[in-house]
This record gives sequence, structure tokens and C-alpha cells, in this order.
Amino acid sequence: MPSSAWHRKATSTIRKAHLVISAALAQAVRHDLLDRNVALNAEPPAVRGKQTRPPTIEELTQLLDAADDNFRVFLFVAMTTGARRGELAALRWRDVDLKGRAITIRQSVAEDRASILIKDTKSHQVRAVALDDETVAMLTAHRERVGELARECASELTEERFVFSPRPGNDTNYMPKVLSRRFTRLCERTKIEGVRLHDLRHFAGSQLVAAGVDIRTVSARLGHSRPSITLDIYTHRVQDNDRAAAEVLGRLIKPRTNGER
Repeated sequence: MPSSAWHRKATSTIRKAHLVISAALAQAVRHDLLDRNVALNAEPPAVRGKQTRPPTIEELTQLLDAADDNFRVFLFVAMTTGARRGELAALRWRDVDLKGRAITIRQSVAEDRASILIKDTKSHQVRAVALDDETVAMLTAHRERVGELARECASELTEERFVFSPRPGNDTNYMPKVLSRRFTRLCERTKIEGVRLHDLRHFAGSQLVAAGVDIRTVSARLGHSRPSITLDIYTHRVQDNDRAAAEVLGRLIKPRTNGER
């Protein structure tokens, strides 16, 4: 495990232990078993967030051009919706409304060393995400293509089948780590460095905030449990927008100089 990943894991473990111990001691103080909560004097280590580097539009174009048909659609949907990899891995055709130009994200694929399961989303909420014309067109063509593959295998692409699948017939979901490995290999082929699959989500969020979309809308689209989380992640973009707002107001109001009446 890389040292940065080990540090994050160790930091998280220490903070969880501090939280449990502090809560237990606080309960003891309330029941007069202790005079004070000594854990309040401890300072758990600060959490270091993972560094993100959203890809440029030129890099995204390179990645899309180099990907095969199925993975190209997955990447395009990831970058236009901002959905998590596990959410797209769990997406079924019943969740795709091509006429209504929207997808409904209700589940996510999760995995650990022992098992893989399909559960609710990270925020435990179901959300609808609007689609643009290009994404609708790509998903429409994708459905026709995977439907034909299913018929060749004497199968039927029912509404319960997965949108993205490693098998003809789409009866099996992708594992999130497999999608990440495919993305890593794609980046290696295209000589693009420092970009993770999750950074497509940050690309979507950064572009929306930079375009002036309100934080509540961005938060709902990305599936954050609170708009404050979106603000924390994209503070730099909000500050850029605030500077632009200042320039707009400054151009509107011009005070008279000394001597003017």
C-alpha cells in the first residue's frame, strides 16, 4: 500500500478510536463515574484529502477516442452525470429514461476482500439526473448494440439487465475496481498521467460550478448528502466565481471622481 494511502487509513482509524473513547468517557462523566473527559484534551490527526486532478477537455477527448465502444459510453456518462463508478456499475436499463432524458440512480456496487454487493447509494438517497442530447444519443446507440449482442447469445436485454456489463447479455455488473483498472490502462496507453477514474466526477463538479450552476443543484446532481460538502470540495471554483461577480458589480456602479457633480 502506498505511504499516502497508509497514512489516510491510519488517520481514519485513530480518529474513529478517539471518537468512540471520547463518547464513552463523556457518558461516564454524565453518570458521575469520572470527574472529566480527558479525551477532550487529545488532538486527533487531521484528515488529508486525496489530491484531485480533473482531466482537461483535451485529455478527455483523447481518452474517449482511445476507448472501445462500451467503455467509451461508460466514460461519457460518467463525465456528463458526475455519477460514482459504483453507481454506474449498478445502473439497470429500468433506471434509464431515454424519452424523458434522465437516469435514476438508486443503487451502488460495493466490494471488499470477501464479497461484492449491490446496496443503496453513498448518501442513502435516490436521485434523478438529467441527460443532455449527446448522452441520450450515446445511450440509445449503446442499447441497440448490447441488445443485438444479447440476441446473438440467445438472451434478452430486459429492463433488469445492467447498462454496463462485462458479459454479452448484460446480466452481470462490473466490479468498481475492474472499471478503475481499465481506466488506468487507458491512461497509460494515451500517456495521460495523474488522473483517476474518480476525477471524472470532479471534472463534472468543477465544470458545473465554474459555469455558475448553483451549489444546491450541483450537490443534488452529484449525490452529496449536503450542499456544504459540495462547497468544501469546490471552494476554489466558488471563489473564482465570486471574483467574477465582483468585477460585474464593479462595472455596473461607477462612483463620481472628485470634482464631478
